[in-house]
Amino acid sequence: MRTAKEEIEFLLDFVNSSVGRAPGERLNDYRKAFAYQNIAWRYVSIYIYKSLLNISDEKDNALRNSIINSQKAIEIYPEDKLSHIQPLFIAKSLLGESLLEPAKQVIEAEQINKNENISPLITMLSSIILNDNHSLFMEMLKTHEKKKHSTVLSGSYDAIVQLLKRDEEGFIKALNSMLLAHHKKANSPSSGIYRTCYSFLSLDSYLVLALSEFLGMNVRSKISENIQTLNVPLRFPTEFPKLPKNYKMALSVDYLTATANFA
Repeated sequence: MRTAKEEIEFLLDFVNSSVGRAPGERLNDYRKAFAYQNIAWRYVSIYIYKSLLNISDEKDNALRNSIINSQKAIEIYPEDKLSHIQPLFIAKSLLGESLLEPAKQVIEAEQINKNENISPLITMLSSIILNDNHSLFMEMLKTHEKKKHSTVLSGSYDAIVQLLKRDEEGFIKALNSMLLAHHKKANSPSSGIYRTCYSFLSLDSYLVLALSEFLGMNVRSKISENIQTLNVPLRFPTEFPKLPKNYKMALSVDYLTATANFA
């Protein structure tokens, strides 16, 4: 029988094999920039899989490579800066680096483009980091969260409200709610994160918690819903015809750190 660790090792090898190829020179700037953006996201995937496998000496390099490729995408096609800056913002946050400069770029680009090529949550977080007027972005976040197939994790708006009120108890409750919403999505075949590396790490929850720490709130040890049992499906089930069609591997995962207990 296949184990969760074997599946994650396979996924890491699979993603690793796809990041060594630079975009073709014949591509126009638009396509070349998006190719670099895709590479940036793949490096975030590599970070998550290495974190799960506890390969700590190399995982941060994956995030730095994500930043480099995001910057290349921005340089080549700045018209889509909002789209290209998202993996950079996430990688810097996961590294614990300052988000002041990427936050500034997010707000400046959003004011020019007014498009939906970046998570409304990241726009909201950026405005708070810059101590900017965030009332418009709050409404945007609230509206997007209510959409049927929203990319904004349920509970995000309430978590930001509680954070801005500096209501520690309310914030903890809201963040736990976000983590439970993520757990539901991670186990649902109809969700956008099912069978992806983002089922192992609740990015929205992580970013909101990181913002709370930036603002001086210390509640990480009080969060209770971050460790859950994820039923990991096979990424390529046709490669294992002898296994049941809906074969899954139970794995204890910390959704805030992308760490796992393979015992």
